[in-house]
Amino acid sequence: MSHTTGTSATHHIAICIMPRILELGLGYWLNQGYQPPILHQHILVAPSSRQISTTSMDLQLKQAKLRLLYFNIRGRAELIRLVLNAAEKDFQDVRVSSTEWPSLKAQMPFNQLPVLEVTTPRGEKVMLTESMAIARLLARTFGLYSDDAAEVYLIERMNSLTSSLLEEIYALGLKKVDSFKKLVEAEHVHEYMDAIEMALKERKSTFTAGPQVTLADLQVIVLIDTMDKFLANTKHDCKDELDKIKENVMKAKPGVARYLRSRPLTDF
Repeated sequence: MSHTTGTSATHHIAICIMPRILELGLGYWLNQGYQPPILHQHILVAPSSRQISTTSMDLQLKQAKLRLLYFNIRGRAELIRLVLNAAEKDFQDVRVSSTEWPSLKAQMPFNQLPVLEVTTPRGEKVMLTESMAIARLLARTFGLYSDDAAEVYLIERMNSLTSSLLEEIYALGLKKVDSFKKLVEAEHVHEYMDAIEMALKERKSTFTAGPQVTLADLQVIVLIDTMDKFLANTKHDCKDELDKIKENVMKAKPGVARYLRSRPLTDF
């Protein structure tokens, strides 16, 4: 009788719950022979005798050295990049090429990216996984979240709506859906658009959840940039409102504006 070890079971669960965006997005491009530019950076994570788990350390993120490892695409790491730039927190944006990935893969938790490598001033190191968990942790640390329960609800509602719509756009975009009319007529998509529009109309200030930029507003930028990528020159009331939020974030957070102007041009 065979038994599944705890490590194997955890690995199996992690593989099963990988977000559909990654499956439809990154997997598609790599299977099509997509070759991101090779960036000449030292990306291997050296073993450390002081490497410890998140359960036994104070991350001290504000003072820590951060290295974000992901592919040279926006994908699942873009929200993390936006949070760090909004906070104007220095970090190393390591963009792994398709030729570098095979030798690096086994060193990554769950054999996947993105990974945020955190090194504290005392030399303690931890590797964080799961893009939304990382983004939420950073947002809380750098004042881009909220302690108010009502605002937290608004933030997470928008995060949920935009994430669901992103999955639909990626799926349809990769099937070469070339008109916005076809997109909004597709299964579930019109429901998300209506819900986002309703949520935006309910807001009582410039941003999604209140008078300050939060994680939800940065997720809006990820959504609107993805819509522009797959559905350029389209018009919709909801999209116009999202564009306004993006403009307001860029005015309020100079680090975001600088990043959006200077980030690498990528296929995805």
